[in-house]
Amino acid sequence: MTPLRVRPVPSLRLLRALLLLPALSFAGVRLELERNPIRADESVELSFTADGEADGDPDFGPLEADFEVLGTSASSEYSWVNGRSAALRLWVVTVLPKHGGNLTVPPIRFGSVSSNSLTLAVGEVPQAATGAQQAEVFWEVEAVPRNPFVQSQVIYTRRLLRRVDVVGDGLSDPQVADALVQRLGEGRQYAEVRGGETYTVNEYKYAIFPQKSGPLHIEPAALNAQLMTGGGGRLAPLVRRPGKRLRVASDSLDLEVRPIPASFTGSHWLPAEALELAEQWPQEPPRSRVGEPISRTVTLRAAGATVGVLPELGQGAVPAGLKSYADQPLLKEEAGADGITSLRQEKQALLADRAGNYTLPGLEVIWWNTRSERQEVTHLAPRLLTVAAAAGAVVAPEPEPAASVPAPPTPPPLPLAPGAAADGWRWLALALGGGWAVTAAAWSRSRRKRPLPAAAGARSAAAMTPDSATALRELTKACRGDDPVAARDALLIWGQACWPQRRPANLQDLAKLTGGRLGEKIRELERLVYGPDHGHRWYGEELWRALQQQPAATEGPARSRRRELEPLNRIGDAG
Repeated sequence: MTPLRVRPVPSLRLLRALLLLPALSFAGVRLELERNPIRADESVELSFTADGEADGDPDFGPLEADFEVLGTSASSEYSWVNGRSAALRLWVVTVLPKHGGNLTVPPIRFGSVSSNSLTLAVGEVPQAATGAQQAEVFWEVEAVPRNPFVQSQVIYTRRLLRRVDVVGDGLSDPQVADALVQRLGEGRQYAEVRGGETYTVNEYKYAIFPQKSGPLHIEPAALNAQLMTGGGGRLAPLVRRPGKRLRVASDSLDLEVRPIPASFTGSHWLPAEALELAEQWPQEPPRSRVGEPISRTVTLRAAGATVGVLPELGQGAVPAGLKSYADQPLLKEEAGADGITSLRQEKQALLADRAGNYTLPGLEVIWWNTRSERQEVTHLAPRLLTVAAAAGAVVAPEPEPAASVPAPPTPPPLPLAPGAAADGWRWLALALGGGWAVTAAAWSRSRRKRPLPAAAGARSAAAMTPDSATALRELTKACRGDDPVAARDALLIWGQACWPQRRPANLQDLAKLTGGRLGEKIRELERLVYGPDHGHRWYGEELWRALQQQPAATEGPARSRRRELEPLNRIGDAG
């Protein structure tokens, strides 16, 4: 039901009713019409007058069978007439006929009493008043194309033409079942001459995307309007006041939506008016170094299509020796005067573990051109990525083939005095044994002075080698300083010491060996160092806590001694 608008009742109407009150001999509520007959596009006011007998609020619901309720107002007045007190109540309801003919205004209940009924003669709108040359306010609508393909774009245009000032409400977006509707901008206003008369045109455009084949019905555009008229005298052009109410409606439109053509051979239905596939690299031709990620961006742009019909690009499988890290795709729709343009952008970080030339496969998108009504294929050619050795890396020269040069003669043994050979070997053995004993004693003393941290976590009983202990100290420093590169280096040394048989060569291998939360944090570190998150701020506390909670899973011999890692903010820098 249309919300009721309360507005003051003209005092002249109340005064007239009060003057006639002694002559009112009706029982209940009296109904009067503002005028009769009226046209189907005109509003009329229904006045309900009651004396003190009305003991309840009215229910105007029965009017909605043949009328649209545009607004209502109510007023009460108390007075003395011929020495007697009198109460007068008045309701004014503005209605608009839903169709022509002789319409009955039904009785309306006011508590225990009811109003009388009346017949209102509603004439059809004259044919001459529907043309641009005669009508003061009218609609024009159009849709292009009228026979679209399923999920393709239809441009629906509404134009409200008027040569008088109006104030209106009730205008809403088109109602279309089984279709997506998007408004194109806020509309525009311009002037146009029709039949010698100048009209102000308010134009609104919409993009409609039918979601299934078959008939498609677009409901009429409707506007509840009130004419604004000028006052009398010299101020007439400056003073505007409300005039008669009217309802302006357009024609409805019916489209026929075609299904996916049988000649379309693609695996993903993509109707569009135009399509573009492009890629971007940080430099042309694309070049990189071992250990340095390079980003490839592929963008698919389609005119006359929603973002929901754009396929995933995937960018194809990368050749051996390259690792690929995909970012979340960027999806975007832009509304213009000509319709919707959609964009899908995918970014891929590529990382090579050895130098060389890598050929990335090409891409293709099969789509349906709705303008030419035929299938088309848009390609991206394969690309060559050149990866150089890491900066500062020393490339070992290739070994030369062995030359057929005779081996030099073996020098004769040095002459020794009798018994000297046995004494020499004896002294050599003593020297080596003494050196080993000194080394073992020093290492034992260092272990007693400073207990080693756990190899794989707070409660780990895994073996600790000097390499893994040093790596853990370096990892602690890296986590405290939020240094992802130092953390990567320390993790790899620690992993190779803890898993000497499998020796993880990179963070991805180490993440598989550790698993759990520590494995997740190692993968996050890898994405930040090499992948699409490269350059973002990294906080080492989460990795360090995951290391604390990691259970032992190393290949070294177990130790009975345990020690918990100290809190990260209390550990001093290790030398």
